[in-house]
Amino acid sequence: MCVLSYIIFGLSELFVKKIGNNVISVIGKIMGLIIAIIGTSMIIEGIKISFDLVK
Repeated sequence: MCVLSYIIFGLSELFVKKIGNNVISVIGKIMGLIIAIIGTSMIIEGIKISFDLVK
């Protein structure tokens, strides 16, 4: 696993040159949105369980 991570990080500069900084920025924003959606879902589920709203 460490070797795979090392190779990926080593080739990251090549990927950025190929696809561009704008695409990297868009991918980062989409990933942030996905994480926010997952977090919101977890908070809502926690509130439902806390107040015994699950039926």
